[in-house]
Amino acid sequence: REDRQLQAGRFMPGVVNKIVWIRQLRGRISQMIEMAATMLSDLARHQAFKDSASELLENLQEYEQDTFKNWILDVGDQASELTLDSKAAVISFDSQDKVVVNYSERLVQLLREERVLSAMGFPVPSDIQRMCQQAMKFYHNGVALKQLATVYNNMGDEIIRPTLTMLEGSSRKFGNLIGSD
Repeated sequence: REDRQLQAGRFMPGVVNKIVWIRQLRGRISQMIEMAATMLSDLARHQAFKDSASELLENLQEYEQDTFKNWILDVGDQASELTLDSKAAVISFDSQDKVVVNYSERLVQLLREERVLSAMGFPVPSDIQRMCQQAMKFYHNGVALKQLATVYNNMGDEIIRPTLTMLEGSSRKFGNLIGSD
């Protein structure tokens, strides 16, 4: 179906999805203008259509730029949350004794957004680039720790009862490494 041709990527972050959708829409409108010029140029209302479509293209261009500027402002507003604190604990226990990794999912999303927006030709500010460079240094370790935390947090549900006592000592050592009480 034609509507599906304007859908952006499923796995892209929201702001990137929106910009890709805007660009796809602009491309479709440009195609319509070209097609109308070759097929409908002799009609009285052709120029009105062309003017209206050109105005829509300009509005979409402005909307794309506004979307990018808003992304920059949003990232700036979240900078304190997105900056990794080298003195903070990387891994800890929450109130329910679940392992928590202090590597923000929003930081992972920011890395994707910055990479795609840069590839699309947007001028990503240097402070955001520096934030992403720092985050990228710890990205693989952060992902690995999140996977480890998921395994640890779900271990009790997946291990059969007789083997729990065999793993109790190792589990305590792991908890002590993290800083459990």
